[in-house]
Amino acid sequence: MVDAGAEGGPSGAPSVPFIVLSFARPANILRIVESILRAAPHYRVIVCNNQPNIDIRSFVRSGDARLDLIQRQERWGPISRYHLARAAPGDYFVSLDDDVFLTPNQINLLVGCLVADPARAHGVWGEIFQAEDDRVVIQSGIYGRTCDVSVLNCAYAFTRAHVERVFGFLQVLGMETLREVGPGDDILISRAAPRPPVCHDLGVIEFCPSASQKGVARFRSQDFTARRARLWRRLQQLEAVLDTPENGDEIEAAAWESPVFRRHLFRINSIIARSIKAGSMIGDPIGGENTLREGDFQSEGNLFYHHNLAYRVDAPPDASRAHKRKNLFLALRGAETYLEVGFNAGHPALLALFLFPGLQYVGVDLHDHSYTKACAAYLKDAFGQRLQLLSGDSRELLPLLAAQSKNHHLDLIHIDGGHDRETLR
Repeated sequence: MVDAGAEGGPSGAPSVPFIVLSFARPANILRIVESILRAAPHYRVIVCNNQPNIDIRSFVRSGDARLDLIQRQERWGPISRYHLARAAPGDYFVSLDDDVFLTPNQINLLVGCLVADPARAHGVWGEIFQAEDDRVVIQSGIYGRTCDVSVLNCAYAFTRAHVERVFGFLQVLGMETLREVGPGDDILISRAAPRPPVCHDLGVIEFCPSASQKGVARFRSQDFTARRARLWRRLQQLEAVLDTPENGDEIEAAAWESPVFRRHLFRINSIIARSIKAGSMIGDPIGGENTLREGDFQSEGNLFYHHNLAYRVDAPPDASRAHKRKNLFLALRGAETYLEVGFNAGHPALLALFLFPGLQYVGVDLHDHSYTKACAAYLKDAFGQRLQLLSGDSRELLPLLAAQSKNHHLDLIHIDGGHDRETLR
């Protein structure tokens, strides 16, 4: 617990800024603010109106010095709470949605839970997200019991360390502002703590009648659940990367823990093994059924495996190539389009498309190897229109691609095609 002082409360209680956002329910804000201010004399309230067409000063009139009103001149979503928290003093924060009415006693209980266990985010309502193969099953409406959840809704008690972690997520996601996140601000803060968030039973909680009203409630909007599921999986995949030291530790550990990623990798490697067993073409690695055991494969060198070494089809990425994978990951942060000269079996394409769900991939390859077409077809089926593969000589195709796409911006170009000096030049 922080010491009392100019920013503190009585008996050493920490000063807690409360962040209340207003958008579609300005008539609710005054009631929420008054409940907070009655709860404790050392609480401060920041009301931020994110709807420029509404003047929040018409709805919230108070002479209390602990209240700050912010009227935005442009539309913002709930994610603005983290920008406000980052700029406010203090180590503990509580943010309430504009459709939940906590009593002063419930507010104090929630703050007490946070101060007692700052390693978690705390709330009163939540959801449980569970990955099942290629989909995410969401159990909503966790309420009236104290338990771990995946994501908090409605009320959020968090620390400054959690806020900084949110902005760390932002950097890894390659976003300049949280406004690009979409309907996932609660997912970010829920995954920002070292331990899972906790939903607390604080008794009966009153909600605004419009909390579930179509056209007002955000969760009733189109693609809301699907977009949240994508963000949750993306954070799940990338979380380990934030904690990766700069000593070369493998960044793909987060992907390798995913059964979906392992299945994709196994199938690509199996395609290569079947192709070699069927009889190699010119340019294929030396091998075949005479030199490889059943269940082995070998390919041209890539970010996952060494050139022409035999591996089992279920082999994890070679640890000695971790630095190459990490370099690609760091280069791709923030990229929306990725051009690769030399698709080979598609291992870098798989890593990029899996770790960065918004990425568009364009590959160019001579199709020298018998497995290339089949691997590309598999990844095309897995990632759809996000993958495009052009067959031919990059020295001929790239000028054509440039001429046809004069206004098309490429964020990253990875050249791993012909390795002779003349081709490289």
